[in-house]
Amino acid sequence: MKNTNAARLIKGAFMETLKDTADTWRKEGRLKENSFTRERKLPLLTMLLFLITMKGGTLDKELHDAGIDVSKQSFSKRREQIPPRLLLEILWGFNHRCGDSRTFRDYHVYAVDGTCINIAHDVDAETYIPPRKGASKGYNQLHANPLYDVVNKVYLDAVIQPQPKQDEIGALLQMLKRNTFPEKSVIVADRGYESYNVIAHFLAESGVYFLIRLKQNRSAMRDIQVLPMEELDCDLAVTVTTTQTKTDKENGYVWVQTHRNADRKYSGRTRGARWDFGSPYKLSFRTVRIRLAENGEYETLATNLPREDFTPEDIKELYHMRWGIETSFRALKYDIGLTHLHGKSERYAKQEIYAAMIFYNLVSRIISAAETEPGRAVNRARASDLCRDFLRKNKASGVKLLKEIEKHTEPVRPGRQDKRTLQAKGFAGFAYRVP
Repeated sequence: MKNTNAARLIKGAFMETLKDTADTWRKEGRLKENSFTRERKLPLLTMLLFLITMKGGTLDKELHDAGIDVSKQSFSKRREQIPPRLLLEILWGFNHRCGDSRTFRDYHVYAVDGTCINIAHDVDAETYIPPRKGASKGYNQLHANPLYDVVNKVYLDAVIQPQPKQDEIGALLQMLKRNTFPEKSVIVADRGYESYNVIAHFLAESGVYFLIRLKQNRSAMRDIQVLPMEELDCDLAVTVTTTQTKTDKENGYVWVQTHRNADRKYSGRTRGARWDFGSPYKLSFRTVRIRLAENGEYETLATNLPREDFTPEDIKELYHMRWGIETSFRALKYDIGLTHLHGKSERYAKQEIYAAMIFYNLVSRIISAAETEPGRAVNRARASDLCRDFLRKNKASGVKLLKEIEKHTEPVRPGRQDKRTLQAKGFAGFAYRVP
């Protein structure tokens, strides 16, 4: 049965999260000294709401549409006082209040992946990437590493890094450590996350399962290379060592080369993998190789999911649910407007990335309360615009919002196998925005 109060309740949870998080930061003295201490045209709650609901137009247009009568300079001075971490904690608090509970076969399913966001050009910043051969100039990028709930279609967490120093595995381990996951949670990852260290971390985390796609070529894990190229479901047991003694070699241990000497300065050519456990260290995991009906190719997946809950066919379905995080990136950048940032600094860019994720989550939750005909889905771009107006108007009707959202739908096209071909768009100069 449709919950006609859903939009109003979600908005209420969102506004309460803004207020409570802001109050907590004030009480704990975590805001910059003397910031937001006096009532002005841009108090903290107004600033936070505006940052979260911004789209991709010029700053003048965004301020006008939000009904905020201040100069761009005043706005920039106020946003300088807001740490990006504050918006990240709003993301966490909003998620906690909403308690998204939909699952897949009683499991909470999260996907992890990275996406690039171009920011303003600055050759002195650590985000700067030198020009490639034939290019006239370099560019600046941030690398966002989100953890995404593919069933409830919301962002759980994110780590943002300079693209030249991006470390997706490190970001995953950081999010794994700082989050408390519900019972029966599984994190799905693509090939960039495969490593014995990642697998060991998951096995050490009680109740957190993993499903990671593995390479199948010569650069694959040694134990994967020797498996026959056919469908299979087997258990692999390996012992990892960081030394290369005669005994290690005789026992067939897997050697992980690390920079063991903390006082030594290693050459950039010296390969050093991450390993956070003892040596030797035993671990075992399930390996599933499946054949794709579409092209006959194989995919190899490592997991610790129990066979009684997930057959190889279930594993295949679960892995392909990971595509939800890819489509979410498109919505962040094009439906919400993350390709058009409103500041030049890395600090401002991080603010807007976390803000876009918060707004994306709010739209997803409201969309889930809408009713659509079979074979059709809500047009997220239009729903985002409607939800933006709903947040900004105090007396907006949640019932009317859902009715409007339900008018704008599009056909669902299941089974599409399009490869990801999107590249990060260049930073759009402020003089070339839609006025």
